[in-house]
Amino acid sequence: MQMNPAYKAKLVAALRGGKFKKCIGHLHMKGPDGEERFCLAGVLAEIVRRDRPGEFMWKPAKNLNGSTLFAFCTENALSSGFTDDLHWKIESIIGLDFNKASVDFMGESVCLFDLNDNWACSFTEAADLIEAQL
Repeated sequence: MQMNPAYKAKLVAALRGGKFKKCIGHLHMKGPDGEERFCLAGVLAEIVRRDRPGEFMWKPAKNLNGSTLFAFCTENALSSGFTDDLHWKIESIIGLDFNKASVDFMGESVCLFDLNDNWACSFTEAADLIEAQL
């Protein structure tokens, strides 16, 4: 599956832009200092949310050591009080299969989102890999 070129360009620009701060293990969180942070998948989810206002949103899910963790959900899920797994819903929008998208990083085939959590890849490095390989 080829990533939608418009979303690829938006993701690469967002990762290089310096406005998104990185977190590990959560799509989106707000730390005790009030600063919002995103993982790589969270940046992509935020881009989709901004493109589709009213369709997708962040819902505060729980507090952890003074940080607020957010779940990505649909308007329907928010009003009904539950969140759902949105990977399959946004995969068709962005043209990217979350389970299969990988890049060559340091000689290894690495799932895009493992770059963020398990390989300590910076957003700038991830942008370079996405731009060149997806």
